[in-house]
Amino acid sequence: MDMARALLMVIRDLNRFLNLFRKRGFKVEEGTHAVLTDGSEVGSWRVLQGDKSIAEILSHYVDSHYYELIKLPDDAEDRKIIEALIRAEAHGLWRVPVEPVLLLLFEESAEELLRGYSDEYPSEEAREAARHYLEHHGARVLKNFVNDLLTHSGHQDRI
Repeated sequence: MDMARALLMVIRDLNRFLNLFRKRGFKVEEGTHAVLTDGSEVGSWRVLQGDKSIAEILSHYVDSHYYELIKLPDDAEDRKIIEALIRAEAHGLWRVPVEPVLLLLFEESAEELLRGYSDEYPSEEAREAARHYLEHHGARVLKNFVNDLLTHSGHQDRI
């Protein structure tokens, strides 16, 4: 692959998607991570084959913590919030993208691995958390990021 390819891919189970690379022998390193004010999160991952980066992944998602927190009243006490977060950890962590995942592919091996990939929500709770987020907040973090990059680079006609 002479040039990097950028893809947007609909993923419903981020953990399963990241494990796809691990199961094929690639190393997946977590990069930047942030919790946004609306309770969603943004994270990046680098996929390595040996020491060579073959892909970068950027995702805007909600997780099992978000699901537990949306069940609380707005005026919940700190103790209730902490209990909800502990409950989320006890039931296992899942992550569900709320908009297409941005993939930067640097090698054919990464692109070949993605062919035919599809998944579903890891649980009904995950589906409900994604639905709640989209109804209450929308999903424009990565879309706005990509639009800004293309606009500032002079390629707004490619949006």
